Amino acid sequence: MVAAKDQELAVDVNYARLSDWLVMRKLMPQDWRKKLALVQVRATSAVKAVDSKHSAGYDFDNVDHSMCKELLDKVVEAGGAESARGIFGGRGGVAGELEAVIKAYERNSLHLGEISQILTQYTDYEVPLIRKEKDKSQQQIADLERKEGEHKRSISTATAAFAASCKTLGVSGDSVRSELCALPKELPPVFQTATKTMKGDNMMEAIQYYSGFMTYAHTSAASDPGPLLPTLQELRASGEYVQGTLPSMSSQHEADPGQVQTGGSSPEINWDMCGVETPSSSSGGINWDISAADATDSGAAVEINWDVGAVHVQDNEDAAGGGGSTDINWDIGAVDPSNDSTNEAVDIDWDIGVSAGDEAPVEINWDIGVGGGGAQESSEGGSMSKTSSWEMSIAADGEDGVSMIPSHMQIMSTEFRNKLLSDLLELSAFLAVRKGEAATGKGVEVTDPSLQQTEDSLSRMLEDVTAVIDALTCRRTQDLLLIQTSGRYLDRMVQSLERKREQSVKLRRALMDMDHKKDEIRGSLIGTSAKEKRILARMSDLKAKAEAAMSKQQKGRPVNIIGEINKLI
Repeated sequence: MVAAKDQELAVDVNYARLSDWLVMRKLMPQDWRKKLALVQVRATSAVKAVDSKHSAGYDFDNVDHSMCKELLDKVVEAGGAESARGIFGGRGGVAGELEAVIKAYERNSLHLGEISQILTQYTDYEVPLIRKEKDKSQQQIADLERKEGEHKRSISTATAAFAASCKTLGVSGDSVRSELCALPKELPPVFQTATKTMKGDNMMEAIQYYSGFMTYAHTSAASDPGPLLPTLQELRASGEYVQGTLPSMSSQHEADPGQVQTGGSSPEINWDMCGVETPSSSSGGINWDISAADATDSGAAVEINWDVGAVHVQDNEDAAGGGGSTDINWDIGAVDPSNDSTNEAVDIDWDIGVSAGDEAPVEINWDIGVGGGGAQESSEGGSMSKTSSWEMSIAADGEDGVSMIPSHMQIMSTEFRNKLLSDLLELSAFLAVRKGEAATGKGVEVTDPSLQQTEDSLSRMLEDVTAVIDALTCRRTQDLLLIQTSGRYLDRMVQSLERKREQSVKLRRALMDMDHKKDEIRGSLIGTSAKEKRILARMSDLKAKAEAAMSKQQKGRPVNIIGEINKLI
């Protein structure tokens, strides 16, 4: 009765101690590993001999007892001569070899030792490694998703910053450089409006009030304040056009930095060594204007050293005025063909005229003026002044070919603009003080009725003056002037906007790279999960087969393989 109850009790064997348990009960020999290795070599050869239509999908690097049994079943099911049994009940060919391998496995329970090795390898090493790789991949995906969110927020911020900068400058951002170069088109209307205000009645009243007050305050000749607001007065007195030239236009910066701007024709070079004016000297060529004046009273000749060799200037005492003709001896050794007996060097006269009447020293004027290639002559023989690509102003030809520009375009000149702002600030300060005195009723008492102003009239005059100052000194106007006159400032603004746009572009590229990397990790994770699933299924199958075989050895007594393996499967 007790023996029957003991027979019903299950035998628990730890997966890591399975081989030792079999050896201790003499179900497997001590040298089972050596015998198992020989059987596995034979099994590998037998499996490779199986027809490929039966062995497709099997891994020949991991041949075991279960694989041999599965392949034998497929060969027998396929039928044929190899699956038929002989006179003694055995099979021949590949099927017979597989049967012999299976019997070698099951002799001395070597197949249970192999299962023990496989279960230990899977439980202690492969499955934990696979799960560690899965955890790492999942963590990488989580990190990429977090970075993806950060990049999306950074892209929104960078795009908004670029859009805000473009909106502030008034450009769309499609073609930054060309759009910035076109911005100074806004300057002429600003200057025209400011000029119209400065020529208005309120400004005239303010100037007259300031002039009258200063005259009243400085009664003596010794304290005469002199001319007041000269630049502002000059602008008010100017007509629609004034004599002058426009400053450099932003079209010079429309090309990329470092790119040379070329005109439609090559510049003409006028050496003008004899002081004779040529028609090309006024057409925008390069005028070297080298004129040789007469030598000083000492009679010294003009020497030009071309640094070719020994150059000598020979005096000619017979020349008028004590001067001498300029002979340049190149000392090349050319011999007069008409006189072979002479060894004198040939003198080359470059016909640089030396006037006898002038006593001014020789001066070389390097005034190089490169004219634009776009200048054209009209049908009447006059030349048309070159205008900028954005048509800031149209210069007109006045009398005697003098260049004329609209009066409000004088403000483009930095010097003129600074003087004008100085006058406006001076007038603004005066009006502000007078307004404060009128508001408080305290200050300088003026008896002249014409100089007495109310607070409202002073506010009206000060408002116009302040409006002009604000128009000329606001950030927008300063930026446009710098874009117009400074190539470096234009380049800095272009680079600043390009950096902001490039930042969002780089972030988008990084976002795309993260998406690709995330897809790759997901694909790797799917493959790893499938591999883990196959291994766990095999572990469960091998564990069940081992428990069944061991239970059979124990005469039907239940056997359970326990340990960490049960947590995995």
